[in-house]
Amino acid sequence: MSAQKKGARVVLIAAGDSALPRQWREALKEGFAIHAAAELAALERRMNSLRPPILLLDLELPGLDGLEGVTALQDLYPLTKILLFSSFPTERGCVAALKAGVKSYCTKTISPCLLRKAVAAVQAGEIWIGRAFVSYLLKECTLLAAQHRRNTHSRLRRSQIPNAAREISGIKNLRGRNRNLPEWKSEGDMLRV
Repeated sequence: MSAQKKGARVVLIAAGDSALPRQWREALKEGFAIHAAAELAALERRMNSLRPPILLLDLELPGLDGLEGVTALQDLYPLTKILLFSSFPTERGCVAALKAGVKSYCTKTISPCLLRKAVAAVQAGEIWIGRAFVSYLLKECTLLAAQHRRNTHSRLRRSQIPNAAREISGIKNLRGRNRNLPEWKSEGDMLRV
């Protein structure tokens, strides 16, 4: 489809491997105006001139500098939704990519059918990751939520204790280690030695 065709949605493909853009272009030829860049300088020029809503990005793009480069691109072009592709996607890579702001993390060898689905999902505001990463991602989210609850609960308990009571609590703890200190007893709002 021609980039000039009215109503075409712009997709920028940035990949150093010449076979990938051809495969991805073929998969997306219906309904998209497709542009390509083979290295970082060309990608930056295309991003500035096109401001594409969708970027298919090869993690191994020459000059990109891995996830640091992805984060920099996301910071410079926050309205562009990035679908990141890796030769060897990993669970940790998936989490790091999502933290960097990408909307999709897949293998470079994604099937044309799944590529179309991934682009459609990302366009609709969803996140697309390989099925193999879903359980790992859910486990990470569960661990983070539990950690957040513990931290919040701990802060609430400490903040609910008035300063004087915290100091007295500290003295009580000292008494446990030093029997020469007097014993403190609490009676309602009063403390007694």
